[in-house]
Amino acid sequence: MDVVPEWLDKAFLAKVLQGGEDKEPKVTVVSFSAKPAIAAGDNFSSYIFRVLVQYRVGSATEEESKSLIVKLPVKEGLIFEIAGQTQFYSKEDVYYEELLGKMIDKIKCKFTAKSYYSPIKGIIVLEDLKPDYFVADKIKQLDLTHSKLVYITLAKFHAAAVAIYHEEPKLIEAVGGECFYIEGGPLQKWIEYGCKALGEYLNEVEGCKEYADFFSQQSRQYMEASH
Repeated sequence: MDVVPEWLDKAFLAKVLQGGEDKEPKVTVVSFSAKPAIAAGDNFSSYIFRVLVQYRVGSATEEESKSLIVKLPVKEGLIFEIAGQTQFYSKEDVYYEELLGKMIDKIKCKFTAKSYYSPIKGIIVLEDLKPDYFVADKIKQLDLTHSKLVYITLAKFHAAAVAIYHEEPKLIEAVGGECFYIEGGPLQKWIEYGCKALGEYLNEVEGCKEYADFFSQQSRQYMEASH
C-alpha cells in the first residue's frame, strides 16, 4: 500500500502528539510527509508508514520535528481473512495502548519503541527508532555481544510481564493465549494442505523422497506440536 490514507492528516497527527483530543498543551502541526516504511512484501499483516512531522507546542513559535511510525491492519488478502477470524488485531491494540507502557514503567527499561495515543481504533502509532536502530542482516545473524543483549532484554521483558500479571492479571490474560495455531482455527487447513502440497512436490524431486514422506504423512502433527 503506497497511498497515504486520507485520515492521516494534520488533525490526526496533532491529536497523536497531544496525547488526546482535549489534552494540553495544544499541538499545531505545521507540515508533515508520509511514505511507506518498508518495501512491499516485507510485512504481511500491516501497512506501515513513516511520518515526519513539523509542529509547534502551545504558544511557542519554535518548530519541533518528530518521526513516527503509523501501523494499520491490512484490509484484504489471505492474512486479512485469517486474522479477521481471530483476536490478533484486538490483542495488538491492548498490548500497545494499555500494557506496554505499564511494563516499561514497572522496571524502568525501555525495551521497545514508545507507543503514542491513537485517535482511531485499530491504528497504532509508534516512535520511529531509526536511525539509532536498524534490523540486523538475517543472513549474517547476530554476534555474541548482541545476542547476549537480546536475552538480557527478553529477561527484563518477561519479568515486567510477570510483575504486571500479579497486579492486573486480566490485562495480561487479554493479550495472552494463542490466536492462530488453535484446533479448528483458520490456519489449520492452510498448514495441513501446505505441508501436503510440499510433500507432493518433493516426491517429484530426485533425492528428496524421505522428506516428501515426512511432510505428506506428518502434516497433521504440526498443529499438535504448536500447542
